[in-house]
Amino acid sequence: MRTPTPSRSPQLTHAGDRVEFRLGLADELALEGEGINKIAFLGVLEHLPPRQALEALEGFHGLLPVGGRVVLSTPNGRSLWPLVEWTMDRLGLAPTMADEQHVSAWTPASVAALGWRAGFEVEHVGTVHLVAPWAAVLSMRLAHRLHAFEQHA
Repeated sequence: MRTPTPSRSPQLTHAGDRVEFRLGLADELALEGEGINKIAFLGVLEHLPPRQALEALEGFHGLLPVGGRVVLSTPNGRSLWPLVEWTMDRLGLAPTMADEQHVSAWTPASVAALGWRAGFEVEHVGTVHLVAPWAAVLSMRLAHRLHAFEQHA
């Protein structure tokens, strides 16, 4: 895990009338609450130690008005993902993930508990993309059909 450096500030990558995207380390975003009512925190939790993940969500809770929402995603530690990660690490198919990029493993129950601990009312915890990504190796058409089914289910 990289240590935040004061000299590196988040970059505004896109700003529109109703949305803004910033690229930077979570600890350095220095967000202000006015006008923020939704936060997407996608593919970040697995890169943070549990305490830092809690601090990030507590910070989001402090920014959002009543009724504000956080949507987050992370690999499910009780799915096939750990096996995929292990295989990719052993075969050198990507930069090493286990214990270097991915420092925490989350399950639906632990994500819900994290949300509650941070002060959120957890509305929904779910799993998506169970089979569809693996089917893409065989057929994109099959993968799209399975994806539609998984989303519906």
